[in-house]
Amino acid sequence: MSKYFKLLIVTPEEEFYTGNILSLNCKTTEGSRGILPNHCAMITGLVPGVTKFKDTEEKEYEVETASGILKVKDNEVIMLCNSAKWAEKTSKE
Repeated sequence: MSKYFKLLIVTPEEEFYTGNILSLNCKTTEGSRGILPNHCAMITGLVPGVTKFKDTEEKEYEVETASGILKVKDNEVIMLCNSAKWAEKTSKE
């Protein structure tokens, strides 16, 4: 079983973020969702909110994401968002 999974955040303007992460928390049309490695496959709608994730170095990130679609399959999460920007307390580094 994998200890991490791939995250891809895409907006109409750019591929905002891509990388391997340990965990993800986001707001969906079904409420807050926590995603960990080896999560079951799903598709759901995203609602505006703060998406939080932790990379493989355990650095925490916060991204303000707009509405969109979340797809989880085969240890890959794709977030298609109308917009995304780094939260004030997170630096892109």
